[in-house]
Amino acid sequence: MKSALLAIGGLFGAAGASACCVMPLVLVVAGVGGPWLGSLTSLAPYQPYFAGASLLFLGFGFLQVYGRKRKFCLEDGDCGTEKSQRFVKFILWAGTGLVLLSLFVQQILPLVIES
Repeated sequence: MKSALLAIGGLFGAAGASACCVMPLVLVVAGVGGPWLGSLTSLAPYQPYFAGASLLFLGFGFLQVYGRKRKFCLEDGDCGTEKSQRFVKFILWAGTGLVLLSLFVQQILPLVIES
């Protein structure tokens, strides 16, 4: 349960970190647009804070999932299933990919646009 909360916190932080740069690009490619789309760029000064918080959540989530050898069990003895563990791992890796994409999009985008 703790690892799932950390993974979800990391995913929300990753969404916040990508809101200024990656999310508008994805929405334009998907065909969604409007005057409100430009307001997402106002979140750019907060990107490092979102990314830092997300990396902390994701780091602790990875420690919860991969850093221990014992079986995933709650305090009341209810153990998580393999399916729930796969979902938590998927969320952790998706959040990590989104944070890395949001951190490096300023370096990657000029290379893509020039070619």
